[in-house]
Amino acid sequence: RNRLAHAQMHDPLTGLVNRGEMRRRIQAEMDAGLGDTAVLKLGVDGLARVNVALGHAAGDHVLATIARRVVDLVGDVDQVARGTGDELIVMLPRLTDVASAGDIADALRDAVRQPVEIDGQELLPSVSIGIATSDRFEGDADHLMSTSGIAMRDAKTGGPDRTAYVDERLANAAAERLVLEAQLRLAIPRGELRPLFQPVVTIGTGVVVAPSRPRTCAHIATPIPIEPRTNTPPAMRYSGLRFTRAMTSSPALPSTGNRA
Repeated sequence: RNRLAHAQMHDPLTGLVNRGEMRRRIQAEMDAGLGDTAVLKLGVDGLARVNVALGHAAGDHVLATIARRVVDLVGDVDQVARGTGDELIVMLPRLTDVASAGDIADALRDAVRQPVEIDGQELLPSVSIGIATSDRFEGDADHLMSTSGIAMRDAKTGGPDRTAYVDERLANAAAERLVLEAQLRLAIPRGELRPLFQPVVTIGTGVVVAPSRPRTCAHIATPIPIEPRTNTPPAMRYSGLRFTRAMTSSPALPSTGNRA
């Protein structure tokens, strides 16, 4: 029975507790109210490429090695957990200065950034880290863990081996994007999505001198701006939607903005 309970709470690859057990521990610290709690979400950079190039056994070895390095630096295995996929979770409880979480994140990145040898080949791993602290957000352990994940993904957008703090802007943007993605996936079959064009015309005559290009996208009551370089709304990139030729090659539609 003890072995079964241990298996239910621990990750077999790293030996660390799993996400559910770490959530319980974070909530217990937050309920105790003995100081601020920080959650660091670590995402291993490029682990999928290792799996493809060298095999999943190599990827597992990299992840397990990084986990050991994180535990060694944190100094308490009870404060480190295996998240989902290539993620690790570090809990820093009872902080008197939440700024120290950033110092620990920097130290973790330095510790991870040491060679790992696989079949005589050296790899240089790195992690991107997102930080969420209980002093900045009201909520429970689930909220702290999810917002640290938002910050980690934001760190990855700037390149590997970076740290980012979560803030209201990131949290709100993630929530808004999730709602918009769900709406967009159903928008086309429901006929709720149509491009609005803005052709280039000559002032005075109104003659069209350049083909129309989609400048915004009408969806329900929410205009969606088009990214200039890609002609693709940001939310469409996440939802998997793309403009088709039929949607982008109709110069006959009227202008919806100021004339150039």
